[in-house]
Amino acid sequence: MKKLKIILGILVVVSPAGLAQIQNPVNVLPNGATATTQAVGDNSTKLATTAYVDQNQNAPAWARWLGDGSEGAGNCSTTLSGEHWYSSFTVSGGNTCTVNNINGLVVRSTGTCTIAGTINARGVDVSGSKNYCGSLGGGSGGGAAAGTIGTTNAMLPGATATLAFNSGGAAGGSSGGNGGNGNFVTPTSTFPSIQACLAGGPVSDWMFSGTSGSQGGSSGGAAGVGAPGVALICNSIVGTGGVIDNSGGYGTPPAANSTGAGSSGASGVVILSAHTITNAPTIYSNGGPVVPVSVPAAMISSGAGCTTLPVLTLGVTTGALSSCVVSTAGAGCVGTPTFVPVGGGGTLGTITPTMSGGAVQSCVASGGSGYTASTFTTAGTGGSGGNGWTKSFTF
Repeated sequence: MKKLKIILGILVVVSPAGLAQIQNPVNVLPNGATATTQAVGDNSTKLATTAYVDQNQNAPAWARWLGDGSEGAGNCSTTLSGEHWYSSFTVSGGNTCTVNNINGLVVRSTGTCTIAGTINARGVDVSGSKNYCGSLGGGSGGGAAAGTIGTTNAMLPGATATLAFNSGGAAGGSSGGNGGNGNFVTPTSTFPSIQACLAGGPVSDWMFSGTSGSQGGSSGGAAGVGAPGVALICNSIVGTGGVIDNSGGYGTPPAANSTGAGSSGASGVVILSAHTITNAPTIYSNGGPVVPVSVPAAMISSGAGCTTLPVLTLGVTTGALSSCVVSTAGAGCVGTPTFVPVGGGGTLGTITPTMSGGAVQSCVASGGSGYTASTFTTAGTGGSGGNGWTKSFTF
């Protein structure tokens, strides 16, 4: 007898379109499929999630380009300004790299930027400002004649008033009116031009800067200078123990009755942009202080990141600094503010503050020669400069 063998199987019916898909397969992920978001800067052929795309669009195009590394390894311990294309960049611990030009500093690096020392980009160390996309200088004090409004900022470096978008602190009135403080501009400001500055980036190697103050009324005290800007655009940034000091320059007190105090400059702008930022450097972005009409005055050349700047009053004995009184302790200081004696006809001398809890607890002033203590009349104080703004990107 013959046996009937029955083979069990599955009958599959395939349409012509389905047959074509089998013969010529195309890998198509279903809509809504999820995957691992890769690390920032992963330059591979892996699929990119929407989160990866979004995080890599965080920085504008100018803040993502690392240059070509053509200048090799950069190591700064003296002065540096302008734009540079390094393969790596280092400011070692204990070293200070001073930005000594109103161009500011733009570092592009295909490797790591290590800031363990200090980048000094203070207004007191440059001779002028381009008043470009930054915060605003104070208005100067009035003397017999009125003071002058703080310098206006603009969308282009050194631009005319037609491209200006915000004015500095108000001018002190005649007969000794006090100057107004400069405004603090932020990258999330309501001013649409700040957004335009961020989108377009620095022009012609000019980094964004704070604006300067103004000379006191009736040929009074000198204006403080706005701080230049700093941009680090690197493959990675390591800022452990590092500082970027971007304090605005101080104005100077009057030297005679019926003249006004000069006003202080604003802090500049600091941009950090990298695939990874590890322990970002501490940034001091204080505007220059209010400028008094009593001399010698203890003027702040580095605000040390204080949320409220301290104010000290100096005493003089036989031409030398002999006493120091804390008039305003200040608050929120990250470091120790640097004070210098200004006005009163003298030279040299030291001012040493003692800090506690982010404020000045006490101070000592000594040395110097040729000082005469005076408080001028019909003389208005100079306004403070606005604090600077900072922006960090990862891409």
